[in-house]
Amino acid sequence: MSKAKIYHLVFSTLLAFLLFVGCERSKIARELRSFMSTTVTIPDGLVKVERGNSLDNTHFGCGPFLVIYHGPEECSTCILANNYTDCSYLKRIESTGKCEVLVIIAPHEDDTEAVLDFMRSMNNDFPLYLDQFGNFELLNRSLPVDIRFQHLYML
Repeated sequence: MSKAKIYHLVFSTLLAFLLFVGCERSKIARELRSFMSTTVTIPDGLVKVERGNSLDNTHFGCGPFLVIYHGPEECSTCILANNYTDCSYLKRIESTGKCEVLVIIAPHEDDTEAVLDFMRSMNNDFPLYLDQFGNFELLNRSLPVDIRFQHLYML
């Protein structure tokens, strides 16, 4: 293969890569702009779990909120065990007074009781919320499907 053909092949490959990266970046920017104009609704009937106790019918203030949502497509007990055994980072966010942090776990319907038991057993001193009926996702259908945006919901 001649040098010209090699240069042409390398240049074509780099150009295709740059176009792909640019399109992906543009897609993410478009999705983020759309997301930022969306209103997020926090459903009634979330189960608040704190210090081993659960409380139905929780009510929330007027915000602003940082909502961290984990849906049924994720392993709820894995998420809880790996991310929420120590919630000091969430307490630090709340201590700024700029927002309240809501961690909402929406397990698969077959796992709801097991996840609730696991949340109680964690005996966490930071409130976690169980969405036992999947209402958060039902009320917020226009939220991005991209999992990278599911932890950025701010009201």
